[in-house]
Amino acid sequence: MDELDRILNRKSGFQYPAADQFDARKHVRLLRISPGERDQPLSYSLEIVFLKHLRHIHYNALSYTWGHAHSIDDMREIRVDGQ
Repeated sequence: MDELDRILNRKSGFQYPAADQFDARKHVRLLRISPGERDQPLSYSLEIVFLKHLRHIHYNALSYTWGHAHSIDDMREIRVDGQ
């Protein structure tokens, strides 16, 4: 199912922030979840944060995946930064 995930990401054109935009030894990417307007869905954005600033930011840990999808029905689409 990892292959299915890669295929779906390629089809959607999703692009992670390029690794050359930050130093992974000094930064992390945080997914910001914001409420939607009225009946609109939640909105999501990726933010690059210095590791040394994490102690000043309230966040909850989130894994990139929660197990393996066994079928397309196990997957849910979200839009990150409009992608």
